[in-house]
Amino acid sequence: MRTRTFFFQSLLVTACIALGVVLGRSLFSPRTSRTTSDVSPAGAGAAIQQDDPLAGVRKNTAIPSETSEPKLTTLAEISAAIDAALAHRLFSQREDALQELADNIDPELAAQALTLVGKIPAGPLRAYFIETVVGRWADHDPKAALAYAETLSNGSKRELFSAILSTWARNDMPGLIAWAEQAPRGPQRNEAWQSVIAMLASTDPERALGLLGKLPQGSMRDNYLLSTFTGWAQIDAKSAAAKALELPNTPHRSSVLASVAEHWARSDPQAALLWASQLSTTQRESVLPNILSTYAEHDPAAAADYAKSLPASLIRDHALANVSSQMAQTDSDAALTLAKTLPDGRARDRAFREIALALAGTDPMRAAAFALSVPTGRSQKELINTVAANWAANDLESALNWARELPDAGAKGAALNAIVPQWAENNPKAAAEFAATVPEGESRQNLITAVARLWAQGDPNAAMAWASQLPAGRAQLDIIPQIAETWAAIDPQTAARFVDNLSGELRENAAANVASQWAASDPRAAARWVLTFPEEVRRADAIDTIMRTWTEEDPGSAGAWMQSLPEGLARSAALDAFIGAVSTTDPEVALKWAGTIREDESRLAQLEIVAGNWMNLNAAAAKAWISSSPLPAEVKERLIHRTDAVAAPPFEAVPPAR
Repeated sequence: MRTRTFFFQSLLVTACIALGVVLGRSLFSPRTSRTTSDVSPAGAGAAIQQDDPLAGVRKNTAIPSETSEPKLTTLAEISAAIDAALAHRLFSQREDALQELADNIDPELAAQALTLVGKIPAGPLRAYFIETVVGRWADHDPKAALAYAETLSNGSKRELFSAILSTWARNDMPGLIAWAEQAPRGPQRNEAWQSVIAMLASTDPERALGLLGKLPQGSMRDNYLLSTFTGWAQIDAKSAAAKALELPNTPHRSSVLASVAEHWARSDPQAALLWASQLSTTQRESVLPNILSTYAEHDPAAAADYAKSLPASLIRDHALANVSSQMAQTDSDAALTLAKTLPDGRARDRAFREIALALAGTDPMRAAAFALSVPTGRSQKELINTVAANWAANDLESALNWARELPDAGAKGAALNAIVPQWAENNPKAAAEFAATVPEGESRQNLITAVARLWAQGDPNAAMAWASQLPAGRAQLDIIPQIAETWAAIDPQTAARFVDNLSGELRENAAANVASQWAASDPRAAARWVLTFPEEVRRADAIDTIMRTWTEEDPGSAGAWMQSLPEGLARSAALDAFIGAVSTTDPEVALKWAGTIREDESRLAQLEIVAGNWMNLNAAAAKAWISSSPLPAEVKERLIHRTDAVAAPPFEAVPPAR
């Protein structure tokens, strides 16, 4: 059964698409394939790409909906402003200054301004600066902005493409459509049609629906189908509902029907309920709980009466849970009475959680008493955590005093896990000192880790200084690598220098965390750093981590870098990781890479891994290859008769040149 929670996940995608069009913010749609373009085992040095300024950064690109009068009109002014912005001590101050700087650049100087990005350290600051400047450029000249984005590596260009095309659709829909019609098939063309469809979904949904065929089949088209029908339901729910019933009978149609039904219920709940009553049982399961939840926003008593009139079934339970959850916003007593009629299970737990949330906002002591009245167990801990988090957001001291007095260790731990991290956002030192007073155990360790991570986001130096004062042993081994990882997300070079001064197991753990985090934003720089590790095994382990992340983002440059390594354990680790990552999406290409491994045992091991992943993608094709492969007979038998193969998303890659 489709629950309201599942529906809101789909609706969130739709809302983000619509908001992205209105505000000119890019929505990063399902990731299209990356390709290992022209990477060969021999002569790969020429294919090595330049450092990727945006790789791994997942911040939505903000493109101003209104262009203010530029204040920086010469390249010299821009250069001086960058220097001034970088002079700030705190990361947040540098980020704000660069954001303001980028917002004030004359769009006609965008191309020249982007030649100065080398002044900004690689990482989030440089990425955000590029995104903002390109955003202003896109308002002025989207084709030129696209041309610039095309010069970036695969790990960066899609984020910028999405933002640029969204702006183009808002400013010049006919021009974008004409460009998309002429564009060759591929990710860029798909992005263009996504922007067009997202814009039309709220103004001309029938036309948007007709253009969905421009997108390739799969999750991308499904997501835009949902957003189109959501936009249509806001204009003419009855017509949208009729058209939705014509869709093929797939699980995705249920999501479309639920979206249409909810929007219909906002304007005419009685008509939506009448329509739902005429649907099949499966279709009613998709739409009725959502209709009643929306109905309860306006008339909770009527919605509750309707839900109670349904025959005993799972659909009735979910409908009552949705109604009681909505009713909790206005009448918590009535909501609680209704929720208590539900049998034990997820529906009642969800209703209780919503009621606790509503009470916590108005009467936290009563909400706390309600949470403690629920039988002990997972459900009670979740309620206590919910109440404590909301209470602490409004009155931290009272919430903390309440949690301290709880006699049950499990309840106290659930409450403190919600309260202390909020405390750390405002006063991390005090929160850390309190966490250190909690009795030894898993709860104490979780608290200290959470506080350390939050502290490191604002002031990694202070957080690391505090952690370094902890007793040597398990406390430092658990905390310092966590801080180092968070630090690496802000300033990977400084975090790496700190780790280089550590020793033993502490250094190994911290280095692994920094390498993993750094790989998400600048895998080439992270790889250069780990190659300096003196221990060969530790170096190989770190390269394995980096290569898996790098290959998922940009297999072309990852493969090229791998081929530049000399023979040895590091290169073997890189190759194994590369093959493993590619094999989950394009096993035939991975097989050709595995064939380049010289050592027989390692080669056969990689072939087995690739074959197993191929079974998840296309069992028939995999079995055909396995039958004639050089794998041992017992391995072939085990692979061919496995029963856990599942589908995986498509991927395109180019095999190594012979």
